[in-house]
Amino acid sequence: MGILGVIFLFVVLGQLVAKEPAMVTAFTVAGWLFWVVFVAEFLLRAYIAGFRAGEA
Repeated sequence: MGILGVIFLFVVLGQLVAKEPAMVTAFTVAGWLFWVVFVAEFLLRAYIAGFRAGEA
């Protein structure tokens, strides 16, 4: 996930400097996909932590 965070940083920076509409759209879609991955990973970790807490 750490490397995805670094790539996400470059995607955000790309959104700031992109001028062509196609590039702006591509960076926007990539940014949203990264957000989906980050939220899914967070929810999975929360689910696993809750599941383990119930075992104790």
